[in-house]
Amino acid sequence: MATNWRNKIKKTKTSEDVNDVSVQDAEVIETDEVSEHVKQIHKPVKEKKEWNFSFKIGTFLIGMVSILFLLFCGSEVYSNYDAVDQTKESYSWADYFDSWEFEQKLQRVSYGLYFDRLATNMGYTQTLNSLFSAINDDTTAWDMVTGFYYEAQEDPNLQYYIVHEPTNSETYSGKQLEVLNDGINEEELDTLMSQYQYLVQYSYDDQGQVTMNYIWGADKDHLLEHLNTPNLTQSINYSSSPLAPIKDTTITVAVPKELAPYGFIYTDIMNSTTLAYSYAIMPYIVTFTVLITLFVLLVPYRLVSKIALLKAIDRIPYEFIGVGAIFSLVFFTLEIAPNLIFMTRTHDLLRIITEVFPTWDGEFLVSLVNIGTWSVAFGIGFILIYTIKGLFVNGIWYSLKHRLLILIILRWIKKWMVKGFNSFKDIRLGQPLRKKLTIAVGINFIVVSLLCATWFFGIIGVFFYSVFLFWFVSKMLKKFQKDYDKVRHTVSALADGVLDATVADDFGYFEDLKHDMQTLQVGFKKAVQEEVKSTRMKSELITNVSHDLKTPLTAIITYVDLLKDPNLEEEKRAQYLETLDRKTDRLKVLIEDLFEMSKVSSGTMSINLADVDVVSLMKQALFEAEDKFAERNIMVKSYLPEHKVMLQLDSERMYRVLENLIFNISKYAMPMTRAYVEVQDFEDEVQIIFKNMSAEEITFSVDEIVERFVRGDQARHTEGSGLGLAIAKSFVELQGGVFEVIVDGDLFKVVITFKK
Repeated sequence: MATNWRNKIKKTKTSEDVNDVSVQDAEVIETDEVSEHVKQIHKPVKEKKEWNFSFKIGTFLIGMVSILFLLFCGSEVYSNYDAVDQTKESYSWADYFDSWEFEQKLQRVSYGLYFDRLATNMGYTQTLNSLFSAINDDTTAWDMVTGFYYEAQEDPNLQYYIVHEPTNSETYSGKQLEVLNDGINEEELDTLMSQYQYLVQYSYDDQGQVTMNYIWGADKDHLLEHLNTPNLTQSINYSSSPLAPIKDTTITVAVPKELAPYGFIYTDIMNSTTLAYSYAIMPYIVTFTVLITLFVLLVPYRLVSKIALLKAIDRIPYEFIGVGAIFSLVFFTLEIAPNLIFMTRTHDLLRIITEVFPTWDGEFLVSLVNIGTWSVAFGIGFILIYTIKGLFVNGIWYSLKHRLLILIILRWIKKWMVKGFNSFKDIRLGQPLRKKLTIAVGINFIVVSLLCATWFFGIIGVFFYSVFLFWFVSKMLKKFQKDYDKVRHTVSALADGVLDATVADDFGYFEDLKHDMQTLQVGFKKAVQEEVKSTRMKSELITNVSHDLKTPLTAIITYVDLLKDPNLEEEKRAQYLETLDRKTDRLKVLIEDLFEMSKVSSGTMSINLADVDVVSLMKQALFEAEDKFAERNIMVKSYLPEHKVMLQLDSERMYRVLENLIFNISKYAMPMTRAYVEVQDFEDEVQIIFKNMSAEEITFSVDEIVERFVRGDQARHTEGSGLGLAIAKSFVELQGGVFEVIVDGDLFKVVITFKK
């Protein structure tokens, strides 16, 4: 028994199933065994919870490790700035002061300063004549040389000292450079070299030839070659007049080591230096990008994809990620990274941070900015590589289908195109078409406008657009023809008398006709049924009328023939005359009923409405029928209000209604039973109710019994015309009432309702 119980435990899936084990079986198992089995049942649930917890811990650890790894990469790049700086020096084009652009600016500055000296000593017109062999446009020449001068004046990082030897006049922005003209010892030269990263002094003789006196920070021969090149002089001349060379002038130009962070020299030095830095830093970027790629590939995708930031990234379309990440990385590599290194190495970043946060540790903040910036950049690369990995892990087609924006847009366009096509396919001719026609014209206008905007290629587009329109319109016309055939088939079937023809489920363009077709089919069926019923009733009417007229008429003829016997006894004669009288009365009543029904049917019966007390009218009708009820041994229970119940009725027609219904009870009610007559006076209506148990089984329907010449006694054993209920119903309706017959088993009930 214990084994049996254990087998049951193994089959159970939840702890609730343990309760299904019988107490008798459980008694033979020790408590330790039960506990062990219950543990086995709950073990999967606990394991799942533990696994979910472990999964969350793993995701958290992976996230932390990823952040630390990115910070490590950023700090390693920052720690190698010295090596980057050394690598940058290996690029010869990075030496700005040996560049063609700087030497061209140097010559423009020289001409500007030279012009200023001459204009001060000689005047404006004579200076221009000395510089230009032929002046074609004074304004252009003046603007050019003054522009050269202001170029020297507006750059804070350019110091100069110029001496015009014939007039012994000087112009300067750095007075300390004068020592080079007066003769300089080594100590003074070392002082200047400690202050300036670039210094040059060159002299022009009376022929315009250049002699180099002092230079450091650039190559002497290279500069001298450029200054003596005629093409260089011509390249700075924006005027159509030839420009004369500088003569008898000594020019000293210097650039300090500590640069002001503006001006063309600072900008040019920063651009050339940052370009060199962008090349120098590239090996480090590539190295750490490879390390990040390996890290992303080795980390389980299922864990790393649960990181909150990456879960949000997974909902962004590939175009945004790809364009954003690639643009950010390229911009960072070419602009942010080299400028960051430049500002760090020149201490500009430290100066800015110190000005903004004077109480903070500037060196620490510089390190933090550099490491943080590099970590963010590597983080963008991390996201890009993670996205590429997810593309393959989740399936290329699945990923592109759900995250490629162009495919999403195409699916959206396809969806709306299909919806638009279906809207035109679902055109219903019975509905307003203005809106759909407006949409169609609008779409056609947009397409045609786009095709016109493409010029020559629009011709190709028009061809394909025309092919598409031909296909689409042909498809719509085929559907129109198909739907039309459905309608025509249904109409033809109804016209051929096939009233049970199946109406198609979908009429397409003619869908609004579907309901009309079904209504028409039902109407035809009803009309045919009514016609059949009318034909049958006409036949029955003729039969019944013939029977009901023939019966008393035959009796009259018979008794008249008997009365012609001259030897007939008086007693018999009196008896026959009484029978003749009764038969003629019956024939008279039948003819009067037929006459009444004829007037009702033709609408020629007149109604004289007046205030009538229904209670009094009912009492009178019941009083006159007491003998008939007594003959059938029927007890009539009447429930009439004690007050008058006044209604606008025709008293004669209403009495005939009550008389017919009471007579109907006396004829067809079961003997030895009770019949009920009630008048109920409500607030807004009055109901007159007749109830009795039928002597015969009720086999007729309530609709048939109120038809003309239909009798409850279908064998027609009792006297009657079969017009009593029909007349009663017609008279009630003529007076604005409702006549209702209710049958429940053998209970026959008539309810007449009049609104007050």
